Order: sequence, then structure tokens, then C-alpha cells
Amino acid sequence: AEMPFFKESKYVDEEMRQELNKVIETGNQSIIDSIVNMIFDDEMELFLSRLDKRRDILLYKMLYLTGARIQEVLDLEIDSVPLPDMSQLVGCFRQIKSKGKTRDLYVPMSLIKELDDFIMEERNLIDTDHSYIFVSEQKRQLGKQLTYRAAYDKLKKVQEEIGVDFNFHDLRHTFCSNLVQSGMDVSVVRMIMGHEHLSTTQKYTHLSNPYIEDSLSRYWNQSTLIGGGSGGK
Repeated sequence: AEMPFFKESKYVDEEMRQELNKVIETGNQSIIDSIVNMIFDDEMELFLSRLDKRRDILLYKMLYLTGARIQEVLDLEIDSVPLPDMSQLVGCFRQIKSKGKTRDLYVPMSLIKELDDFIMEERNLIDTDHSYIFVSEQKRQLGKQLTYRAAYDKLKKVQEEIGVDFNFHDLRHTFCSNLVQSGMDVSVVRMIMGHEHLSTTQKYTHLSNPYIEDSLSRYWNQSTLIGGGSGGK
């Protein structure tokens, strides 16, 4: 039976909704568990428009545009920011902290430029004995590393105002799913996402099934062996 979430959620388009319901009917729990809200650009733009701090806008843009884990972003340090080079489209934070290990984090160069400007114009005005980019701006906690709880509270406060509901992992899931749907090789997606095992990345491939079927349909439609093509050419 179709689950109410997929019938009513505005985060899932019709094509994806049909595919998700097929997955549910198979009873494959490991895939069902991996399904979360998909967040679209217009919803994220609405969310960002309600944030009043430059720090928060950059924090959530990092999560949405890179698929980074929330703690990875909170742990980013000033000296890890690449030199902005606007002749390039992509920059890379080298060997960031990630679940007790390290990995590379790929970021749009335009966002790196925004981060660099923020650091020069605002963050460096707060004197600290550490170099975390994202710090508290409240008087009592001024300069302390921004906490997960503070970021979460801001997330929920704005969501209540605009009626859009998602969590940090939904942003990561959305980014990864979009990469897979674009046709990017899963081994490349795995590297971008920092997944330790390829099987983790492959959980997202179920969302790309409609795209695979569409590509195959167009390919087979050209074959004279199954009624397609034109004059055997």
C-alpha cells in the first residue's frame, strides 16, 4: 500500500513518488530506511531567506551544496579554507575531520569566496584561541565553537515559520541522490560523499531507476530488432 508520506509530501515529484512506492511494495527494508525527504532549490532558497545571520546562511549553504555532514562543517577551520580562485568552478578543503578520520570536501568556488569574505569581514573580528569558522555570536558564548544543538535549534525555528520540515541528513541525502540521478559514476559519488563503503553509496541508486529506464527506452527505441530505428540505419 502507498505510504501517506509519499502521497502528500511536496519534497517528492510524481516520477520519484511512483518509484518509491514500487520500492515499498518490494518490502526491501534496507532501501526503505534510506529514503528521506528530498529538498529542492526553491525550498532551500525560502529557508535561507529567513536566516538573518551571514554565518547561518553560509553554514546551511555548505550543507546543501556539498552534502557534508553537519559535524564536518562545524569542525571546519579558517586555515583549511582554499585560496579563492574564480577561474575554477570547484575548490577543495583538504583532509577535513570526518567521523574520526579525514577526507577531502569539494565545494563550489563561489561558496569558498563567500566563506573567505565572511572570515575577513566578520569572523576575524571575534578573538578566539581556536580557528573554527563557525562560532557563537551571542555575548555569553562569544567565540565558542558553534554547537550541533545551536545549529539544530536555528533549523527548527525557521522551519516552524515557513512550514518546511527536514533534518541535516536530508540535505546530505538530497545532494547524494542528485549526483546519482545526474548519471555520475557511483565510485566518484562515493569519493565526493566520503563514504567508507561503496555499498553505502549504492543505496541511493534506487532513486535513479526512472532515469535509467528512460535512457534505456531511448536507446532501445533506436533498435530495428525491437521495432525501432529507421530503415536499418
